[in-house]
Amino acid sequence: MKKRVYLLAASIAISFSVTAWVNSVPQERLVVCKDVDRSLSSTWQIDNDQITLTSAGKEAASFVNTKEKMFRFGGIPDDMGYALIEVQKLEEKEFLFVHCQSGKTTELKGRPVFSPDRRRFVTASGNEAGFSETALEIFDIAGGMVTLDISMTPDGGGWPDNPKWVDATTFEYDVFTAEGFQGAQRVRRTKDRWRIVSPPS
Repeated sequence: MKKRVYLLAASIAISFSVTAWVNSVPQERLVVCKDVDRSLSSTWQIDNDQITLTSAGKEAASFVNTKEKMFRFGGIPDDMGYALIEVQKLEEKEFLFVHCQSGKTTELKGRPVFSPDRRRFVTASGNEAGFSETALEIFDIAGGMVTLDISMTPDGGGWPDNPKWVDATTFEYDVFTAEGFQGAQRVRRTKDRWRIVSPPS
């Protein structure tokens, strides 16, 4: 019974926090997104209740807030021709990586962290409550396409957090369990394969 009361209270608290999270940031503005060679541009119309992408004079994508899902514009990373949209649900946060010309959208479990050469990014997700799926995912970016290269989980269990690139083919991340921080692990790409080569040297 106590557990049910606790979960109900937590759900109500999260619902209020979602509303506060969206309302705390005024979002009525226009943002121009240029492609990598800066020859084409598109426009993001950002309102409190809706985010709309217009490309070549047409609506390419639109994200509208609901009671269960709130969207917030997360910016345009390094003029890469993509925009990041943060999605707050009742129990978890996700991200959308949207191509500014086509509107093609890639759903991400965690915030993308880009490699130094901007050819790929890694996301980390998971938590003790289990609201987010435990995963470490690596995506490739090429020709206006985003493709999932590999999805993995930490050696020995737990969930990953705070990924940081060492170079274009190596990154490290922290591992957490219910008992707290368990150390760091390193991942490296060798012979077209990603391998966990922990602990970091």
